[in-house]
Amino acid sequence: MKRIIIILFVFMFINTQAIYPTINANLSIEYLCSNSTSIIVAKVISLDSFYMNDTNAEDIYTSIKFEVMNSFKGDLKKDNIFEMVRCGGTIGEITRGQFGAPVFKKNQKVILFVKEYVSKIIGRNYSILGLSEGKFNLVDETVFRDYNIPLKNESKKELYNVTKKNPINKNNFYNLIRSYLQ
Repeated sequence: MKRIIIILFVFMFINTQAIYPTINANLSIEYLCSNSTSIIVAKVISLDSFYMNDTNAEDIYTSIKFEVMNSFKGDLKKDNIFEMVRCGGTIGEITRGQFGAPVFKKNQKVILFVKEYVSKIIGRNYSILGLSEGKFNLVDETVFRDYNIPLKNESKKELYNVTKKNPINKNNFYNLIRSYLQ
């Protein structure tokens, strides 16, 4: 029994070390702007989970369709519909997820820093830069993240806590993005 507990502890420590940088890298606004192929304001129009290979619960993926409302950078333009296929989702009572991955809801408005890539399985696809760090919620005139991950501004040596309790004004956030795209 003692041996099993030690093995589990070591496994958890190794996994935590591997995952932690993925969800708490504190990517700067400069990094997000310069490394994204597209920066957009979009509305989630559908979420459909499916099995990639038959009915293997390990292979649950979700197709998320977005309508672009505004574009700051890239080929995705206003009124475009685009699809992003992500690992994880829910089918029936089975849920699979990716630690640190952003969560989406139908009709949700978001600001996304995305990177386009080509997958051997899916073809053209998009990923969100820094997982949850590249997704911001847009509600009325405010912008915030799902998780309490500060947004770093390297040039000003500042960290912004952009949580639901401490959102940033939409226009201020848009101006911040534009300032790094000039």
